[in-house]
Amino acid sequence: MSMQRVLSEPIGRCTAKASCPKRHATIAEGDIATWREHMLRASDPLIHAEIAMAELVSMKCSGQVSHQLQKKAGLAKAFRKRGGTLDSLEEHEEPLLQEGEKAPEIVGFTFRQATTTMFNCMVGASVLALPFAVAKAGLFGFVVLSAVACMMGATAYLIGANLAIVAERPEAKDVPPSCHDWSLIGSIAFGSSGKAVISILFLCDLSSCLVTFLIASGINLPLIAPELLEPVSATVLSGILAFGLLYVPIRFFAYFSVLGIVAQLVMFLFLLMTGAGVAREDPGLIANDFKLIDATALTGMLGCFIGCFNAHSTVPTVYQNVIDKSQWFGIVFTSTMMAFAFYTIVGLVGYAAFGHQVSQAFTANLGRNMKGEPLDGMEFMAPLSAALIATKMLVTVPAMSRPIVAFIEARARFAQGWVGSMLIKASLTTVLTVLAVLGRSMLPYVTAVRGAVVQVLIAIVMPQAAFITLQWDTLTMARKSCLILLAIGAYLVTVPGAVEDVRVIAAAAR
Repeated sequence: MSMQRVLSEPIGRCTAKASCPKRHATIAEGDIATWREHMLRASDPLIHAEIAMAELVSMKCSGQVSHQLQKKAGLAKAFRKRGGTLDSLEEHEEPLLQEGEKAPEIVGFTFRQATTTMFNCMVGASVLALPFAVAKAGLFGFVVLSAVACMMGATAYLIGANLAIVAERPEAKDVPPSCHDWSLIGSIAFGSSGKAVISILFLCDLSSCLVTFLIASGINLPLIAPELLEPVSATVLSGILAFGLLYVPIRFFAYFSVLGIVAQLVMFLFLLMTGAGVAREDPGLIANDFKLIDATALTGMLGCFIGCFNAHSTVPTVYQNVIDKSQWFGIVFTSTMMAFAFYTIVGLVGYAAFGHQVSQAFTANLGRNMKGEPLDGMEFMAPLSAALIATKMLVTVPAMSRPIVAFIEARARFAQGWVGSMLIKASLTTVLTVLAVLGRSMLPYVTAVRGAVVQVLIAIVMPQAAFITLQWDTLTMARKSCLILLAIGAYLVTVPGAVEDVRVIAAAAR
């Protein structure tokens, strides 16, 4: 089976000949892993960001789908590195099936798998700060959270619509479906200049995400060994561990594919058990300091609510691997509603059980009452949850760091050789760790700034702008005006809160 045949197969299917003899890849004596590492030398940061998203999504699912996503990430590297043509890959054939191996019936996402993966992509570090955000904003924060869920779900669906539109364009006919992503949307909708802007946004998104991950890890590690670690030393340790993990091949992180779901489930159950324990110990303390709204705090926490639903960087990867594209609306709707229900329960229970004593990461409150005293039989909850969350954050660092490292290596003259590469990786982790140390006690505000400044552009403005551009000739003037005003208004409403969050962070850093 030629590589052209492999790339032209519809996503979600895998066919085999009646007889498929075992062949060896012609790449460096069959060492496909080494060759894939070499493909990372490409200089386009958006290409690396998309490959990283494919790798991240593969870590958030399991089984044959995870294997297929890792394979497609490798094909995408090769396709772009070797001139962007199908013929350029002919010499690098690798058999889909070995002799005697049966073709899998499904190598794409079913409805259930796609919904679960989307939900897992949505739930990230932002959930840790959600009870704190609700405690600051008041109960009206749930109204804002529902509005954000509707907007983010709509734009996630719009990304799928953009990919369907782009797939029909002549420019996309020679591009394999596994490479239909933000890079292709940016090229066709906005040209080279627009694609450069998208690349910058992706780099900013990845960098800010890495900072929040290091902060979250630094907050949780002291819960495991409080007598040995403090937030500062734990954050520095997280940076050191992140640097070491940059040298671990991505394929080893596939073993952590179910860790995200396990961590979320454990946290959720422990939160409910802690809430029940607080209510049993002193029922009068539950929900005794609820407030309806704090308008000033609400604007500041808006970015935190936006960050709760931002899976838009990974949406193209999920969409292209859905077997039945007609189910896309249902997948987005179901996963968004699942995330909304999850966040609502976490925020409400956390706020009711801990009130204004809730920590910036609610894992510190698990197994404890409002006074911070351990509840009988629940002392293990905080350390166990912290260990799962810290591990989940750290194992995603390598994939998210790769686009940034590749971008710098392609432009730095001293990057040649392992010494130069090591210096770049060390410098990157040092800068990120310093920023994480400065914001170690400001996780909700850092998350809010990231959501209000970067994620709102990627998740809300960019999908609408691409749709308007791609459909300019078919949209009525009224629809164009509504979409443009909606995109501009969605961004402008986050500006006051972002300014306030930056002021709070700056004051705390002094």
